[in-house]
Amino acid sequence: MSSDSYLHRVLRAVAAHPWRTLLVLLAAVAPLATAAGALRPDNSLAVWFVRDDPALRGYREFVRRFGNDEVVAVAYHAPGDALAAEERAVQRRAADALRRVEGVDQVLSPGALADTIGTGTGARAYLRRAGLISEDGRTVVLLAHISARPDIDAVRGRIMDEIRTGAIRTLGAERAPHYAGIGVVYDALNRQTIRDSGIYLGIAFGVMAVLLWLALRRWLAVAIAIVPPVVVSVMTMGLFTLTGRPFTQVTSILPMLVLVIGLSDAIHLISHYYTERRALAPGEPRREMVACASAWVALPNLFTALTTAAGFLALASSRMPAIRDLGLAAAAAMMIGWMLTLLVGTAALAIWDLQPPPERVAGGVIDRTLAALARAHPRWRWQVLTGVAAVTAVLLVGAARVRADTFTLELLPAGHVARTDSRWIERNSGFYTPLEFVVRPAAGKAVLDTAVLRALGDWQRRVERRPDVARTFGVAELAAARRIEPGGGYLTEDGNEARITAFVPMTSTRRIARTQHALEAEGRSALGGAATLHASGYLPLYLRIVDYVVSGTVWGLAISTVIVFAMVGVLLRSLPLTLAAIPTNLFPVAMVFGIMGWTGIPLDIATATIGAIVLGISVDDTIHFLFRYREARAEGASREEAVGRTCRETGRAVVYASLVLALGFAVLATSASRSIASFGIVASVSIAGAALADLFLLPALLLLGRDRPATRGTAR
Repeated sequence: MSSDSYLHRVLRAVAAHPWRTLLVLLAAVAPLATAAGALRPDNSLAVWFVRDDPALRGYREFVRRFGNDEVVAVAYHAPGDALAAEERAVQRRAADALRRVEGVDQVLSPGALADTIGTGTGARAYLRRAGLISEDGRTVVLLAHISARPDIDAVRGRIMDEIRTGAIRTLGAERAPHYAGIGVVYDALNRQTIRDSGIYLGIAFGVMAVLLWLALRRWLAVAIAIVPPVVVSVMTMGLFTLTGRPFTQVTSILPMLVLVIGLSDAIHLISHYYTERRALAPGEPRREMVACASAWVALPNLFTALTTAAGFLALASSRMPAIRDLGLAAAAAMMIGWMLTLLVGTAALAIWDLQPPPERVAGGVIDRTLAALARAHPRWRWQVLTGVAAVTAVLLVGAARVRADTFTLELLPAGHVARTDSRWIERNSGFYTPLEFVVRPAAGKAVLDTAVLRALGDWQRRVERRPDVARTFGVAELAAARRIEPGGGYLTEDGNEARITAFVPMTSTRRIARTQHALEAEGRSALGGAATLHASGYLPLYLRIVDYVVSGTVWGLAISTVIVFAMVGVLLRSLPLTLAAIPTNLFPVAMVFGIMGWTGIPLDIATATIGAIVLGISVDDTIHFLFRYREARAEGASREEAVGRTCRETGRAVVYASLVLALGFAVLATSASRSIASFGIVASVSIAGAALADLFLLPALLLLGRDRPATRGTAR
C-alpha cells in the first residue's frame, strides 16, 4: 500500500490524535448503546411471513369469518369427577377470572356448559369431543379465546401473565394448572430470546478472552481486540430498537456472531503489529509504524468484512422477515466492525506501546507444524486433491439427504415449562392443537342440509381412526346439540361456510403436512359432490415456513456465492487465484449440508442460514492467505517459495482466527434449543474444515501447473 494512500493518511491522523479519535467514536456509539437497553423480543406471525403471502391472507380471512383461533388451554387434574357439583363451581370461578383478563374474548369451561346440557352420557360425550374433559373424566380443560386485536403481539405477555395469575388464584395448589397453545409458545419464545442472547454473549466473551490470550499473549492486546466487537454487538441491538425491527429467536444469536466474527480482523491486525514492532529500530517513530501496520492489514480486512457481509446480505433474499433482518443487521455490523476495529485498534496501539511477546527460539507446536506443512506441500498436492475430492463426494451424498422441517416448540429448551405442559396435556387430555378446516357446500346445498352433515360425519369417523387425530369437533356436533348459530365461530353469518376442527399432535411441519394432506384426501373421498373441505387457520400458515426455509437457503447460498467470489476477484485481480479460492471455500459449504444430511439435522429457521454465513466467513482467511501469497510472488519468489512463506507467516493467524471462530460458534452448542445447538455444532465443524482447506487444499491448488515468473502486482 503506498504511503500516500488515502487510508494511510487517515490512519496516520488517527495515530497522531488517538484520544480525540476515541472520544469521537464514544460519542457516536453512545446513543445506540443506550437504545439497546430498551430492546424487546417479538416472535409473532409478522416476523415469519411477508405481508402479501397468500397463506397469511387466507389466515386473516379465516379469522375475520370465524374468529381468532388462538386459544390458551388451561388444564388440570380434578380431585374427583370433573363434572361433580363442587368441581363445576371451581371451573365457573376460574372461567370468570380468565374472562376478566383484558384481551380474552370468551372462556369455555365444562362446568358452565354442563349447567346447560347436563352431565349425562350424551353431555359427557359432547364435552369430550369439544376437548373440555378427558376420556377418564378426570382432566379438565378450560379454553381461553384470545382477542383478534392489532396489538396482540405487544400485549400477549401481559395477557399470559394475567391468565396464569387468575388460574392459580382460583384453582389453587391442589389443581396445579398446565398451559398450552400458540400464544403460550409465542410468549415463551419472547422470554427465551432475551435470556439466550445474554447467555450466548456472556459465554462467548469468556471463551474469546481466553483464546485471544493464547493467540496474542498480552492482556492489553486482548482488550484492544475484544472491545470493538463487543461495542458493535451492543450497537447492533440498539439498531433493532431504533429501527423498530423485531428481535426474534433467530436474531438473538446475532450479538454473539458479531463478537466472534469481528475478532478475526483484530487478530490479523495485532499479529502484523507484532511483526512490525519487533522490526522497529530504536529512534524510529512508533506511531508512524502503527499507522503503516494498520494500513497494511486494512485492505484485506476490508475485503474480508465485505465478503462476510455479502454472506449475510444474501440472507436478505429470504421471504422470511426474521432471516432477512438477521442478514441486513449482520451485514451492517460487519462493516461497522471493520471500521471500529481499525480505528480503535490504531488509536489504542498509538497510545500504549504494546510489547510483542517473546518469540520462541525453536518455535511452538503451531509454528513447527506450519513449517512442516510448507515443506510437504509440493510432495502432497496430488494426495491432498484426491482426498478432498473423495471427502467432498461423501459430503454431497449427505447433502442430498437434507430435509426441511421446523418444530417451533423445539426452539425452547427440552425442560422448558411450555414443552412439559404441552406433553402433560397431550398425555392426560389428548391432542389439543387445532387443525382447522373450512367446509363449503356444493351449489344448491346448504351447510346444514342432512346430506352434507351426514357426509361430514362420515369424514369425521374416518379421520378419527387415524393415530394422529385425537377427535374432531364442528358444525355437526353443534347442530346435534342444537347449539349452532351463525357467527358463533363454527358457522359464518351468511351460513354458507362452516368450520370443523381436527385435534392433532403439537409436532413438526413435515408431520403436520402429512396429516393435513391425508385429511384433505379423506374429505374429497367422504364428501363427494356434497361439499368441499380444505385446511385453514394457523397450521397451514405454519407449514409455509418450510417453503420459506427451502427457497431462502437456495437463493441465499446462490447469491452469496456469486457476490463473495466476485469480490475475491476484484481484490486479487487474478483469475488463477480467484479460481483457487472457489473450491477452497465451497468445501466448507459442502461440509455444512453433508453433516446435516448424514446426522439428520433438518433445515429449519435457524439452520437455513448456515451455508451462506459459513461461506462469507470462511473466505476471510483465504483472502489473507492469497493476499500474502500474491505479495511474495510479486517480490520474485517461486510458487513453492511463496506458498511456503505464506503458510509460515500467515498460517498462524489463520489457525488462531479459525480456532476463535470455531469455538465461538461452539458456544451455541450449549443452547438447550435443538435448532440453535445444531447451528452452533455444524458451523463450528465447518469453520474448522475451512481452516484445513486453507492450509491443505489451497496450497495444493496454487501449486498445480507450470511455474511462471510473476511480475510485480500479479501472481499465478
